[in-house]
Amino acid sequence: MENKKPIVVRMNGKRAKSNRKKDNFAAGSKTNNEQAATIEKTDAPVPTFARGYKNMKSDNKSIKGSLKPIVIAILAAIITGSILGFIMLNMFGSIQDNAGNKGVGDNNDNVAATNDSGNESKNTSTAMDNKSLTAYVIQGGVFSEKENADKWAKKFKQSGFPVIIWERDNQYYLLTGIASTKEKANQDTASMKEENMELYVKEWETGKIEAELNKGEMNWLKTYQKQWEDTLTSLNHKEAFPKKEWEKLAENPPQNSKMISKFADYMTDSLNDLDHKNKKQIQKFLLVLWQQYEKILT
Repeated sequence: MENKKPIVVRMNGKRAKSNRKKDNFAAGSKTNNEQAATIEKTDAPVPTFARGYKNMKSDNKSIKGSLKPIVIAILAAIITGSILGFIMLNMFGSIQDNAGNKGVGDNNDNVAATNDSGNESKNTSTAMDNKSLTAYVIQGGVFSEKENADKWAKKFKQSGFPVIIWERDNQYYLLTGIASTKEKANQDTASMKEENMELYVKEWETGKIEAELNKGEMNWLKTYQKQWEDTLTSLNHKEAFPKKEWEKLAENPPQNSKMISKFADYMTDSLNDLDHKNKKQIQKFLLVLWQQYEKILT
């Protein structure tokens, strides 16, 4: 192998020897050292997948962070809308209820006006708490069987005493007179006892009865009650029988009331048969009407 000649290098005018092989080795060694130093100083390489995952995770966090305010705003809007919708529904519901109640009230007013004019309907009936009727009756006997009451009733009629049979509590009462006070009833009984009749004064009452009646029926019955009481009182003062008032009442029952119309017809028949100058006949008339009055309200 051919020996290589040394390279002569002059430095500052002096000759310096250099071995090319040695210099090449030194230069290579120096280059390797510099590369090693570079590798040591440089950070270790990061795998491509790992770096991409980290970047993706960071991007997801940023996306979530940007969506969070939007989601909160949407939920807040939904809740607020629901609350406002509920409030509005309640408001409209209240308005409709008030409108409905107003309509019902107007309808009731119309029904009342119709009743006042006499066109009453049973569907608009109300409970009437009528006043009680009280008087003192002259009792000729009390029987547990109707047959016995009928026999005694004939005896009273033969003696000239008008009489009615009034059934109450499965008992049959024989009544032959009536008065507004106990004193007046006792006076009438004293004169009747001269005919050898056994008589007793008894307080008689038709209590308050709650009946389903319309306004026209209530007004008519109140008029009847007053007329009946006034006539009974007039007997104490020997006043004339108010025949015209009774006829007017009987001729004007409330319209569309079968119950009152039937009572009014019975009243008319009783007036036609009545001798309005005979006190005993007037007493019987009042007793019969009282009995019928109690029947229609029970």
